[in-house]
Amino acid sequence: MRYHHIFWDFDGMLFNSYPHIAAAYTQALADFGRQADADILMAKLKISFVEAHKYLEADEALISRFRHYEQDLDFSPIVKPYDGIRELLAHTQAAGASHYLFTHRNNLALTYLEKEGLLPFFRDTVTSASKEHFAPKPAPDSITYMMKKHHLTPADCVMVGDREIDVGSGIAAGAQGILFDEFQNLGNTAAQHRVYSIAELEALLLA
Repeated sequence: MRYHHIFWDFDGMLFNSYPHIAAAYTQALADFGRQADADILMAKLKISFVEAHKYLEADEALISRFRHYEQDLDFSPIVKPYDGIRELLAHTQAAGASHYLFTHRNNLALTYLEKEGLLPFFRDTVTSASKEHFAPKPAPDSITYMMKKHHLTPADCVMVGDREIDVGSGIAAGAQGILFDEFQNLGNTAAQHRVYSIAELEALLLA
């Protein structure tokens, strides 16, 4: 295998969750008689929740309403893993890889992983609700913490995500980066690899 320790982003990487998140924002806005440009909102979400809140000028009431819809697992559209992710995790684990999660999402990410039977694939996880309260991406703190905790060699580690801040956090920790450019629109990247599909990602990791 090319890398034996794989660090994963959650939203837009393991799970196709952005449509659900955008729908939760849209419904929350509607509850307050507001609306937002869907394309701009999605672009802001692809950066971070913080950027989405800034764009919407969201106050605590709006954020609370958004969280209500976001945490409703049956709110449409349903959040599911990307096709092929389950197989990728299984195949790479069988080949000797260990998986780690680093997400800005709270422990709802763990709920989704558990609901889909994917949580056992992960050796360790860091979410925004983790007690250590690490700096957000692209800071490397969460990754370096897990590297030290599990005695990992940075050159044998890779961070996989759909945003530049994802791969940037891995690179800053001394790992490599793989950018998942699903829609082929992410522009320049510092990542060592760029893939356009889950199948291409699996082939790269197993090479």
